[in-house]
Amino acid sequence: MRVLLACSFLFAISATAQKQIAITLDDLPVATYSQNPAPGAVHEEQEITRSVLATLQKHHVPAIGFVNEIKLNAPGARDAYAALLQSWLDAGMDLGCHGYSHLYLSDVSLTAYEADFARGTVITPLLMKQAGKRERFYRYPYNDTGDTAEKRDGFLAYLALQNYSVAPMTLENDDWMYASLYDRALQNTDAAMVARLREAYLSENEQKIAFVERVATEEFHRNIPQIADLHVNRLNADALDALLEQYEQHGYKFVSLDAALADPAYATKDTYSGRGGISWLERWAPSLGVKDGFRDDTDPPGWVMQLYKASAAR
Repeated sequence: MRVLLACSFLFAISATAQKQIAITLDDLPVATYSQNPAPGAVHEEQEITRSVLATLQKHHVPAIGFVNEIKLNAPGARDAYAALLQSWLDAGMDLGCHGYSHLYLSDVSLTAYEADFARGTVITPLLMKQAGKRERFYRYPYNDTGDTAEKRDGFLAYLALQNYSVAPMTLENDDWMYASLYDRALQNTDAAMVARLREAYLSENEQKIAFVERVATEEFHRNIPQIADLHVNRLNADALDALLEQYEQHGYKFVSLDAALADPAYATKDTYSGRGGISWLERWAPSLGVKDGFRDDTDPPGWVMQLYKASAAR
């Protein structure tokens, strides 16, 4: 009997120690830098969506995608873009709200931000309902939760009234920066730059895994279920398979956002207010008494940041 109890105890420890990560993706149907895509782009975005979903299914990832409904209003392509969202549900994924037009909360009034949320929860909740689900999660655009405590707390109270919960993130690998340069390199048929950017992107993601594990251990004295914040773009359509393999090689099991949030770490008090999309690991640091945990945070290589700055200035 004692042997059985000991084995059960060890099994419980082993199960608890299993690394877990939830994969979340922003800017659905597909990330576009104008936010409102041109009708002619729909064929490319259909291919990106197919590739991303096929890779998620290959790795048995229960992902959630966060929608900007402004993108469904592309003239001449509304049905096509709504069909992209339906394809996520058909693949067994969930959908959440990312605001209608991807606003910075810090840049607008609370009233305007709430109106943008309401405008962004028209089509997606209907699709979810038809799939027997309910839209329940909100991801802040830019992970900007407001420049003042009053604005932050006011929107949290509003969300609660709408029966939505915040989707935090703990791991963000700057894919948006690489993606902008990656698209340009593809347009220029610059195969060498395409390969170089992909390699740099995966290298930074590898560094991010080690970084967030170290910070989580400093804060909670253990690793916690991580929540990765990615974007639906051509870069991830091409590199997501390799990226998910990185997580698997580090011993991670893919879990739903609900499962990750069930960990007690996500009940930690977040007192941060200010313009800046910092991760929840950093937001929790003051409550947990961690002061220097972010000294070794990783950034894209200097050449990537320089190229991005130059391209953004054009």
